[in-house]
Amino acid sequence: MRPSQGKKKNDKDRRVAPIFVPRQHAEASQDGARSSSQSSRAETDPLEDSARPASKTDISSLMVRIGDVQAFLASEIDRGTRAVQAEIASLGSRTAALESRTENLVSQHNTTVNYIATLETRIDTLETAAEDISNRSRRNNLSIRGLPESVAAAELENTLVGVFKRMVPSLPTERLHLDRAHRVFRSPTARSNQPRDVVVRLHYFQSKEAIQRAGREMAVEYEGSTLQLFQDIAPATLAKRRAWRPFTEILRQHDIKYAWGYPFKIMLTHEGRHHSLSKMAEASALFMDWGFPEPEAPAS
Repeated sequence: MRPSQGKKKNDKDRRVAPIFVPRQHAEASQDGARSSSQSSRAETDPLEDSARPASKTDISSLMVRIGDVQAFLASEIDRGTRAVQAEIASLGSRTAALESRTENLVSQHNTTVNYIATLETRIDTLETAAEDISNRSRRNNLSIRGLPESVAAAELENTLVGVFKRMVPSLPTERLHLDRAHRVFRSPTARSNQPRDVVVRLHYFQSKEAIQRAGREMAVEYEGSTLQLFQDIAPATLAKRRAWRPFTEILRQHDIKYAWGYPFKIMLTHEGRHHSLSKMAEASALFMDWGFPEPEAPAS
């Protein structure tokens, strides 16, 4: 039994010993009595050298090296950790600064949006007031369409006074006083051979109203040309009326009479109820309640 145990022990030492094999030059320096032949044999016989167990000195040296490696790795990990922590702290500070700036920008944006909304309301109010003033200044004006270009500018007043006398014979001549009369620029959509409109201002508002009523009830002609009389209105009001054309066409299709009001609105009566509309959304909702078709958007 003992020889087998000794053999097992030797085998175990043989398996463990190669891990702790010391360097050859260290043994040579410590053993000065070894002959050169023995040293040469040790260098050329690794199996014999590896079978020698490691000494306590070798193990201590290895443990020191392992400790050095551990210390180095710990220092490197610590240095890397500190660098990462510093970078994270820097990113946190920058993120906090960006969040603060973003909050300020959002606050300023909201303030600007509210201010713009207020300005839009005020501008709309000012534009409506300016449009109303412009229309009020034109209350005594008539726009006449169809008067031939053969009528010179110097003859406009006398020609129009004669036309108005035929339209309203009951008006005395002194009530047909004209402050001014002139032609306007031709509309871009007008035909090239179409005469330019004439704008005339009557001194008396009642005379203008009487002439305009007569123009609705009778056909007015001058030298074979049919004349049309309209109330002179501001360009902004005219553009709004054109935009409302799809709505007014539906009203005419259903024989619903309407009238334009100032500031801009359309007044109508349907089924005994009076309505005053200034927004297309209001008109669309009202038409839907009445079962009318949805107005088509005007061509641009």
